[in-house]
Amino acid sequence: MLRFGLWRSINARKDGMLCLACAEWRLRRGLMRRDFIDAPVNRKQALKCPRLAQRLEKIVPRKRRFVGVR
Repeated sequence: MLRFGLWRSINARKDGMLCLACAEWRLRRGLMRRDFIDAPVNRKQALKCPRLAQRLEKIVPRKRRFVGVR
């Protein structure tokens, strides 16, 4: 399950399903862990689907903040 806003950006209807490849094609980028909601269904499906498991493992690095010494 994708985040609601992201889902609506690639599918005008509230309901429905897309495979990972189709969702990525519509987004014009690969899916990352931050794109999915934290729901048991995602973790359960990742056990059966290596492609989903791979995407759930992708961590987007946060921007580093420079903490200077004063």
